[in-house]
Amino acid sequence: MKNSGIKNIICLGLLCIGLSWTPALSMPFGKLPMADSLNHPQDSVPILDSIQGPAIDTLGLLQDSAASALSLPSAEQQREDSLCQMLLDEFFLSDELRFYDARHRYKTDDSARIEAWNNLSTNIPVYNSPDSVYRSRIDSLNQDFLVKLSYNQTVRNYIEVYVNKRRQQVDVMLALSQYYFPIFEQAMEQNGVPQELKYLAIIESGLNPRAVSRAGASGCWQFMYGTGKMYNLDIDLAVDERLDPFKASDAAARYLKDLYDSFGDWTLAIAAYNCGPGNVRKAIRRARGKTDFWQIYPFLPRETRGYVPAFIGATYAMNFSEEHGIPFRSQPPILTDTLMVDQDLNLKVVAEHLDIPLQILRDLNPQYRMDVIPGNTDYYSIRLPINFKIKFMENAQDIYADAGNAMPPTPARFQHRVKRGETLSGIAAKYHVRVSHIMALNNLKSSTIYPNQLLYIYSNARPSSPKSPAKTESKPLAPGTYRHKVQKGESVYAISRQYPGSSVNDIIRTNHLDANGRIYPGQVLHIQVEKQ
Repeated sequence: MKNSGIKNIICLGLLCIGLSWTPALSMPFGKLPMADSLNHPQDSVPILDSIQGPAIDTLGLLQDSAASALSLPSAEQQREDSLCQMLLDEFFLSDELRFYDARHRYKTDDSARIEAWNNLSTNIPVYNSPDSVYRSRIDSLNQDFLVKLSYNQTVRNYIEVYVNKRRQQVDVMLALSQYYFPIFEQAMEQNGVPQELKYLAIIESGLNPRAVSRAGASGCWQFMYGTGKMYNLDIDLAVDERLDPFKASDAAARYLKDLYDSFGDWTLAIAAYNCGPGNVRKAIRRARGKTDFWQIYPFLPRETRGYVPAFIGATYAMNFSEEHGIPFRSQPPILTDTLMVDQDLNLKVVAEHLDIPLQILRDLNPQYRMDVIPGNTDYYSIRLPINFKIKFMENAQDIYADAGNAMPPTPARFQHRVKRGETLSGIAAKYHVRVSHIMALNNLKSSTIYPNQLLYIYSNARPSSPKSPAKTESKPLAPGTYRHKVQKGESVYAISRQYPGSSVNDIIRTNHLDANGRIYPGQVLHIQVEKQ
């Protein structure tokens, strides 16, 4: 199969294994029904005293923090991860890549099903069960689990988020789990961590190795920059091992083990994974030394109050999906292997030599941000479908030779000391990088920066200088008020240099800017120029 042919064929792996896909599966969380409005009569279930009454606002939690607590990407986003292609039997049972034209099949064979899913809001099946059924199933899990799962109204509501409102995502994650869960389980076993903690990755990322939160947490296990570095994950412009399912899973298992050693309770370790050990200790103090999750529940951050019940709900959904009409379709093991790389290697060149879609290499090696493995600087590996390993070894000399010619320039590392009036967008423009790169490398939660702050920046280009500042400064301006339309990359400081007789402080004060002088392209500023 030629590369030109590959580019014209789109393989939607989940469809090919028979999963129920829709053009628009993403649904907002609505209010969940309370117990007395569910379809089945409710058994009398004793709810723990510590979470009865107004201290727990289940519906509010589901509405306000479900997105952050559940962290489920839309099924549309999940579909874009072409790793699902590798669930196809054909991929691993043949030396050639044999793809379905899934787009055609999507429009024809499954047209009736798609039409039904288009009316999802009214036609979606609802699988509510009595409390006694939910409790019995959770008790059956507890017989094999070291992490003991509780059941109460809060947990019930999260269960029904998954098996009803988010059943399509569960369908997708059941497929993805066949690749990712063996990776997680191996890391858990090697670090003495209960394997059921693999379900935390569903809450964290929806099994999306490229997931990035608004706060900058990344990967299946949503490591922040500082925590990732603490657990020896490489994070820079070229490599971000938070996105590597293997290394990030090992780091997550070690982190969970450390949290368990600190609290002596797996449920508290789960809570601390979400909000940090400091917040859990604070909740324990406010609960007068009690160390049961449900007893410290009212004193935990709002998101964490939903996090542990969401973990239980996700664990339930992944184990009892078929009871709720979400079938589990077992697939053959997905076989991959790694080769150590001792030279810089471009994934695009590898894809061309092996006659394999570049996207599959990206999905197997998501940690390489620029499609480049920097083998010259450290020990890194490339992960390949196992039936391509020998082909790589046979063609290694040609691959490395061509990769050397195709390599982009190695990014240089800069230290930038923030000056008064500078903005992050202006600094990014100066170094010809994206704002998101600077934020990720420096663990910034927002674009707010401060004078004298030190930023680390990787860039292929030398920082640019302000355009003709001397000429601009030499032109005398008549006193008065001028209108200035902000251009991309400009800062208040740079603008003040264009208007002799003005100052950074005057521009900030006149235009009611914040103390950092944040501005944006297209904004119109009024510049007061004093007589010189």
